[in-house]
Amino acid sequence: MTLPPILSIRNLVKLFPAGRSGIFSKQDRFVHALDGVSFDLERGGVLALAGESGCGKSTLALTLMAWNAPPPARSSSTARRSPICKAPG
Repeated sequence: MTLPPILSIRNLVKLFPAGRSGIFSKQDRFVHALDGVSFDLERGGVLALAGESGCGKSTLALTLMAWNAPPPARSSSTARRSPICKAPG
């Protein structure tokens, strides 16, 4: 019997506001810090994040801990309460 993952993330997106595109523009600009991140963490499994400086490793960790709350309309995640991960809310 396969147990469900303790953490399942699908299409996680994190945008940071970057101001307006011009002086008279009404359109906001955003930096796409995370775009479409998906993974499963199985019970007893290990997740390693590796990448260049500025690639989003810390942003992913902070967003998962809800310190950088993702925009709810563009992200989806599920997490079961466990000793290593608590779902926001």
